[in-house]
Amino acid sequence: MLDDSRISEEIFNRLNNPMDTLKLDVFNMFIGKYLGSGVYRDVFEFKQDHESVVKIDRGENESEHPNIVEFETWHALKNTRWGKWLAPSRHIGVGGKLLIQARTYKIPAIFNMPKKIPSFLQDTHLGNFSLWNGNLVCHDYGMIKMFGKIKMVDAKWRD
Repeated sequence: MLDDSRISEEIFNRLNNPMDTLKLDVFNMFIGKYLGSGVYRDVFEFKQDHESVVKIDRGENESEHPNIVEFETWHALKNTRWGKWLAPSRHIGVGGKLLIQARTYKIPAIFNMPKKIPSFLQDTHLGNFSLWNGNLVCHDYGMIKMFGKIKMVDAKWRD
């Protein structure tokens, strides 16, 4: 067990390590209020643009990279008829751990959910969807799998 003087020394050394100080400065400069968490990621306000969020991949599953999947999916589909179904992914960090995405907003109770959605949006949990510019979008599509031709299918919404 460490005594108090050892703990204080370790904390002091960490704060005096230029890289740790830089990481803390960057975090505090760009990462705002905590908004929520999913299976693999935490989501925060982006202080530099209040119309965006920062998704941080916690790295708990090295075989899944949801930020990379979302970024690549958005850029593959954004200029197609399917892009309107996705919250825009704006920037991604070199290692894929940080993703900046358009901020979306809760779906009001009076909103009429569509009866059909694109086939690649298989996880129809309502928590994965929200509104962006007044349109329904999926904001959590980091685990989607694209198989075959995309088509419209019946939506089976679930809480």
